[in-house]
Amino acid sequence: GNHDIGFHYDFVMVNSVALNGDGCGICSETEAELIEVSHRLNCSREQARGSSRCGPGPLLPTSAPVLLQHYPLYRRSDANCSGEDAAPAEERDIPFKENYDVLSREASQKLLWWLQPRLVLSGHTHSACEVHHGGRVPELSVPSFSWRNRNNPSFIMGTDA
Repeated sequence: GNHDIGFHYDFVMVNSVALNGDGCGICSETEAELIEVSHRLNCSREQARGSSRCGPGPLLPTSAPVLLQHYPLYRRSDANCSGEDAAPAEERDIPFKENYDVLSREASQKLLWWLQPRLVLSGHTHSACEVHHGGRVPELSVPSFSWRNRNNPSFIMGTDA
């Protein structure tokens, strides 16, 4: 792999800047590599079900990966976010711009199709938010840990228990 996609222990880390869909070199390379990761994930899932059409080669874990990236997947705004680390109430209804505040709808849908993640972790907006894509894939936007970005820096901690 290259520096734009990392696959480690079921985690998939993606360079969100490479998903602008404008045909740039880094974008086409990243898209091709994501398609390859998607193919290998599907092979692992098929083999676990007793099909071995993919032939020999290293298998990835069959569990759905956790997607790590800087930009959140597409959402209209932070209107449905709540909690002490969410954006201030007066900012939550401000519409997000695709490829600026959040990924484009197209790039977001592709990532969900290709990777079928069990969890998405993102940042960029500097505020916390929990959303569910397609009613099933949870995404947690992590609040900023920097005083420069908010006057109550925060973080999240998770376990696999």
